[in-house]
Amino acid sequence: MTRDYYGEANALAADLWEVGYKQWADKIDAVIKSGSTATEILMGIRWTLTQLLMSEPNVPAELVKRSTDLRREIEAALS
Repeated sequence: MTRDYYGEANALAADLWEVGYKQWADKIDAVIKSGSTATEILMGIRWTLTQLLMSEPNVPAELVKRSTDLRREIEAALS
């Protein structure tokens, strides 16, 4: 079964939006909408999640876990 990286990223963006991290939700959405290839989109999601995790220490723990897990899985898929 194939993992739905875009679906997971969209769900994460929606949850980030709900807890007040609208700028990060918008960044994830923009990466998905503006990418030309799957590799480009996955690299963009990975980069955005990395930046989120490095710069937002107050993101709820559940969203940090989901972001970390998704970033790790994307990293493995790109390797």
